[in-house]
Amino acid sequence: MVMVTADGERNGASLNRALSFGTTKTIHLLGWVVVLLAVLAQLAGPTAAAMVAALYFACGLPHGASNEQRASLSAFAPLEIVAYVVTGMAAAAFIFAEPVAGLILFLALSAWHFASDRRDHTLVTGVGIALLLVGGSALFRRSATADVFASLIGTTVPNPVMSIIAAAGALGCLLALHTVWKEPRARNLALTAIGAPLLLDPVLAVGLLFLLFHAGPAQIEQVRNFGLRAVRHAAGWPSIAALAIAIAGCLLVAYGGLPMPILAAIFGGMTVPHMLTLRL
Repeated sequence: MVMVTADGERNGASLNRALSFGTTKTIHLLGWVVVLLAVLAQLAGPTAAAMVAALYFACGLPHGASNEQRASLSAFAPLEIVAYVVTGMAAAAFIFAEPVAGLILFLALSAWHFASDRRDHTLVTGVGIALLLVGGSALFRRSATADVFASLIGTTVPNPVMSIIAAAGALGCLLALHTVWKEPRARNLALTAIGAPLLLDPVLAVGLLFLLFHAGPAQIEQVRNFGLRAVRHAAGWPSIAALAIAIAGCLLVAYGGLPMPILAAIFGGMTVPHMLTLRL
């Protein structure tokens, strides 16, 4: 297992060279391109919205495909991969067996995970955007969100549960508005976090915020800290394998070979070890 430390000593890759990956202005421009593409997909219709959402989730895959610690980045050892898969499949089995409870726990864990990964944001901003990510669509597009949940878990989500999820989104909206008022540096992100679930299909809104708020910044930080070559070495093959499995699963669902609730449970379960550890 090859490990790369944060000082970038491997292969002479210094931190200064790693920092040359993208200026702040370029990264901000890419962020607005991502937002614009989401808006165009929404205008183009449900098929385009679903495709762009899938693209955003796929682009976010590499952020969790390597063993990142505070000062090092490495590929996962075989035993670590086995432990991850076993834990993820156990979580998937629970989600499939208890779909409503599984959904509630999954959303709660997701909110904690996103809020904990604040990077340059204050706690208020991080919690606000995290709550909008998991509950904003239930607040602004309740019926459409309930339909998405039903298709994913194979049963209708009770109204009281939907109300709790929407309430989380409402709290997130209030915290995001506080950010707009008090934190000029995070104002655009907070406004995007409100606008996405308000204006976009639920799956597209989540995909957009997942990439902009969590996966994208994580990947940029990895490249800045360790260098692009090190990130490719650590996360390349796991990302390709995960993407191939995801595509195969989607094709099975599309052609009737696998029920959607099973695939959704697997997808959800396999993110649980990552969210619990803030790694992989």
